[in-house]
Amino acid sequence: MSGAKKGRTEAQRIAAAIKSYAVEYYVSDCETEDDYKGVEACAQALEKSAPNCAVMLVAAGLKKLNVVAVIPEDKREKLSAKDWVSAALAVVGGVLSEESTDAFAFGIVDGNPEEDKFPLKMKDTARGGAFAFLKKNGLVVDEESDDEPDFSAFDC
Repeated sequence: MSGAKKGRTEAQRIAAAIKSYAVEYYVSDCETEDDYKGVEACAQALEKSAPNCAVMLVAAGLKKLNVVAVIPEDKREKLSAKDWVSAALAVVGGVLSEESTDAFAFGIVDGNPEEDKFPLKMKDTARGGAFAFLKKNGLVVDEESDDEPDFSAFDC
């Protein structure tokens, strides 16, 4: 299956989860592995199938970690794709692409086994950074009074 086709298939799965949870902000794994074009195709499909949800996709393969965010226009006053992706990348030592905008942002982190940088391990850390950013900015609120994190915005 081509990367773009796999990305569109992933978008169907993620859009169904978004609709099921009825959330405005969502962080999800995207099973396109090292293929950036697959993650990009997934993001583009989600813009159409979940147009009211700000979505971050985190895809890890053996060699790379891809982080992509798409923000609908009505959410850009509260959330910038560049800031959100930067927060996710900061915790794994990644850098935001210069081509990123407030609507669409991405970064790619190369794995390096010699430095103990494994994309599959970095994926969870990046998702945690993305969620912490949402929480810090009041976009995701814990409904419980305990200190357990609310992972309802995650698709594991």
